[in-house]
Amino acid sequence: HHDAMMSKADKDELAAGRRRTAAMLGPRVSVQGINQSGDCFYEALAIAYESVGQIVSELLPAAPNPPRDGERHTTALAVQTLRNAAAEAVDQSIFDNFKYFHQAGLEDYAFMRKCESVEELRDALRASGLQVGVSDCIWANEFEISKLASRLRTTILILDLGGSGNNRFVTISPE
Repeated sequence: HHDAMMSKADKDELAAGRRRTAAMLGPRVSVQGINQSGDCFYEALAIAYESVGQIVSELLPAAPNPPRDGERHTTALAVQTLRNAAAEAVDQSIFDNFKYFHQAGLEDYAFMRKCESVEELRDALRASGLQVGVSDCIWANEFEISKLASRLRTTILILDLGGSGNNRFVTISPE
């Protein structure tokens, strides 16, 4: 959420939602808001690992395009490392599927109009919101999330505050 662009009523509603979620999940779970940045899933994953004393960038191979010194947030290296791990999972079959989804008109795959090869898709997946802007980076979808769950050998639980009932909870387990 872009807090600076939100109305006071929206900010209050979001804060109340976070409090309700924290109460529902219990005392061993904390809820932390993360701004929509194009990198928010990757940032959330890095923060979750940091909360248990682990550094994501030490668990996975280094990214080919590490952040420059002085980048605006401390999770920049983790974001690049995670994006790289997801990008490395792309093969010709994934590329072909993504191209097909784009040709079928699925909006989430519009980025494929700029990708003509596996390597171009990998490069696009590696580009962070910090580097290219929130609207020009590829936001994590089921492919990236499932590949990272497998690489990190962890189950990822996603709470969608926009959903209702059991649809609020998404579980992605390692393959």
